[in-house]
Amino acid sequence: MTTSQSTVPTDLQILFDPIEVGGVTLPNRIVMTGHGTGMADHHLPSEQHAAYYRERARGGVGLIGMAFPQIHPSSQNVPGEVQAYDPAVIPGLRKIADAVHRYETKIVMQLGHTGRQSSSTWSERALFAPSSIPCPMNREMPKAMEIEDIDELVAAHALAAVHAREGGFDGVEIHSGYGGYLLASFLSPFSNFREDEYGGSVENRVRFARRALEAVRDAVGRDYLVGMNMQGHDFSPGGLEVEDAQEIAALLTGTGPLDYVVVKGATYYSASQNVPDMQHPKGVWLDLAAKLREVVDVPVIAVGRVTDPYAAAQVLRDGGADLIAMTRQHIADPETVTKIRENRLEDVRGCIACNQGCIDRLFKITHTTCVHNPAAGYELELGEGTLTPAPADGGRVVVVGGGPAGMKAAEVCARRGFDTVLLERRERLGGQLRLASSIEGREEIAEVIRHLEVQLDKLGVEVRTGAGADPEAVRALAPDHVIVATGSAPGRRIVGNISNGV
Repeated sequence: MTTSQSTVPTDLQILFDPIEVGGVTLPNRIVMTGHGTGMADHHLPSEQHAAYYRERARGGVGLIGMAFPQIHPSSQNVPGEVQAYDPAVIPGLRKIADAVHRYETKIVMQLGHTGRQSSSTWSERALFAPSSIPCPMNREMPKAMEIEDIDELVAAHALAAVHAREGGFDGVEIHSGYGGYLLASFLSPFSNFREDEYGGSVENRVRFARRALEAVRDAVGRDYLVGMNMQGHDFSPGGLEVEDAQEIAALLTGTGPLDYVVVKGATYYSASQNVPDMQHPKGVWLDLAAKLREVVDVPVIAVGRVTDPYAAAQVLRDGGADLIAMTRQHIADPETVTKIRENRLEDVRGCIACNQGCIDRLFKITHTTCVHNPAAGYELELGEGTLTPAPADGGRVVVVGGGPAGMKAAEVCARRGFDTVLLERRERLGGQLRLASSIEGREEIAEVIRHLEVQLDKLGVEVRTGAGADPEAVRALAPDHVIVATGSAPGRRIVGNISNGV
């Protein structure tokens, strides 16, 4: 599918320059990196998976990463992730690849192993790690891997890569190079206290990752895309500094098995930085990508709270990266790239980095959603083409309450074709979100209000602020349907009699 680029703002054109990565041509420089979705069905790829990635491909993103398929039974960290070591995944992967390839988008499957950052509750196996030191988050004691364990995991990387290729994916990406996951835990002195050939010197700490990469390359051949997540900084005591990360990156890319790298940061010692929320500045890891790009000669993908297309384009112009990831942005708005291409920047639904619907949901053992985008994770029910048009005589809808629920209800009704009126007793829309966005450090919450106001205006919704909604006022509007979205009120409930000790 080829789309005209004629309306792309000149300052953003660089985002749409094609790039060849490992023999694969990407249609643009915008990436949605791998992130856990929790959408597996009995550890197999699901129809929900296919719909989720299809929506992002249809929206125009150049490269998608699918995470966090597990390469080995010792790695299962949550029930909703794919077991990539099982050949039964291949048909489901094929459905995902076919859905994405209907558009120009390419897709890679991550090869994941959580190492010590999991729980034996899920795997019913010992956790693997370079040393018997627990993860700072879950505190479960792992097993220091023996040589035969390492050998088994090297082979597991290769087997999962073969399944990805047989499933029609365009490549694979080694996930565990950052965050303190298995390979990253070997790379860093923060977690690796071994005294054998897999610990101590940088060359030794890199050995496991290098073996895994070489095994993957041998298994899939030279004509297949192979990338890796890499750490730019541990932000953890005794861990990798930028200079250490540069040395490791040079060693791993210098031997030739890698086609690109994604640069991230942090371990679970500083867990808030693994998926940085709104307490962190935008572009939080961009400097790390630029530093690693200085020492590698493969394309670098920069990551770290990038939602503004002008900021993304500036990174590329400055030479800080070759591609730019806008991952949570594509959870919030799958059509981000199309809207940029068509110069409809006001329509982009900006990610507010609240993390409530994405990473937080995984820790609650369910699938990815988004507080700003109700269709995220529910593409089969709410995605493109699912909205039911209003009947020809649908008439008028009156929505009472101009908070986020009422604004969204009015937007949906207008999109369906109803004549829609929104009543709000205050002088401004937004409800409690406006109050929340007034707190220092939470200003980005106002993006939800901004986006909905733009959509209501474009859809011709009649918005009446400072308007009461008593029965007479509502009846005067001659509604055919009324939606009450006035919010909740605190209940008063007395349990027992405290004075009597009940």
